[in-house]
Amino acid sequence: LLASSAASDVYKRQVQTFVNRLNMKGFIKIVGKKVRSFEYLPLLTRAEYVAQTRGHLLNGNEGASLSDFVVAMQKLGRCNAADLEKLALAAEPFKCFIDPDAPEFVPHGNIPERVREFCRKTGQYVPETVGEIMRCIYESLAMKYRLTFEKLRECTERDYPVIHVIGGGTKDGLLCQMTANSCDRTVKAGPIEATVMGNVAVQLMSDGSVKNIGQARKIVAESSELKTFEPKDTDKWAEAYEDFLKVV
Repeated sequence: LLASSAASDVYKRQVQTFVNRLNMKGFIKIVGKKVRSFEYLPLLTRAEYVAQTRGHLLNGNEGASLSDFVVAMQKLGRCNAADLEKLALAAEPFKCFIDPDAPEFVPHGNIPERVREFCRKTGQYVPETVGEIMRCIYESLAMKYRLTFEKLRECTERDYPVIHVIGGGTKDGLLCQMTANSCDRTVKAGPIEATVMGNVAVQLMSDGSVKNIGQARKIVAESSELKTFEPKDTDKWAEAYEDFLKVV
């Protein structure tokens, strides 16, 4: 469970906290450094899982993720993710947007030129500096999340006061904050190791150690440190969103 050499100490601590909590509650048995009771747990079928969780509404993004953009920009600018974030914050907001799901952003290649070309062909300001390009990427992703969020509300005929961001995306505080601003909703980020914790929880549900999805979520929440981002400057973001809709 903790064997990945690429995992950082913070990831390992979060997973270890989760495992320790399960051990204390008697859900699993740890022998030495190995979790024995995971070895032969029966899997839930997809139908059983959907029935227990009351179904999930999924939306898959076809284009590039933030990590795809950041990695490409790092290689070109020889700077780290923190530097790119600072450059983005220093750039003027809402000057131009891209559609992150546009087919031109799927293949690997010259991201800056692709961003410029998209802005050029849609009649927008064409970003020149690394900071302007990164600001465009960050804001465009946050705006696309709002578009997806609004479709979700329309499909379900429900409102949602909180957006939960899980997995690796929780590491990017700027994108989480922009998502809160764009959607005008509180964003709770975490856990980072959501896949590991979710897989463990499903297995424990399958053998009856955890009663239901509600109890599983409670255990995961108690084992994680969630970061909260409150919306800011929502009027400005709402106005800019109308401009974003013109290019998607």
